[in-house]
Order: sequence, then structure tokens, then C-alpha cells
Amino acid sequence: MKEFEYTIKEPFGIHARPAVLLSKEAARYESNIILNRNGDQVNIKDIMSVISLDVKYSEKVKFIIEGKDESLAEEKLRIFCDENL
Repeated sequence: MKEFEYTIKEPFGIHARPAVLLSKEAARYESNIILNRNGDQVNIKDIMSVISLDVKYSEKVKFIIEGKDESLAEEKLRIFCDENL
């Protein structure tokens, strides 16, 4: 299992556009990927669940990744976050 925290830098938080991009990125991996915000957890492969977390600018979230390609998924999601969130 891999985990990392990220502070949201997108001024509008994780709204529809970044949620779609995040879910598409997560779909590239076999691993189960969970997004945790203040104890609420969702599977990031489900766009509506990600949007429902209502993550705001400057909030800290945690990614929890478990599966065969968890190391690759963690590496790529870190890069994705820096470029998109």
C-alpha cells in the first residue's frame, strides 16, 4: 500500500473539470485508489464521488493506493497533482 498527501492549489478546488481529469488518470491503473478528505473516502475512479467530496482550495487530501501497480500509480498521481490540482 502507498499513501501520500497533497495540498490543493487549484483556486476552485476539485470541481468538475479536475475531477474528470483525476478519474481518467486513475483509470489507467489496476490499483484501487482512494481519495481521503477529513476522513471521508471515495474511489477516485468514480467522478461523481470525487466531486461530492467538495474539496476546496488549500485543503489537504490523502491518496491511498493499493494493488499490483501501486508504485507506478503513486508516482504518476504525484506528477498529475502537481500539474493539475
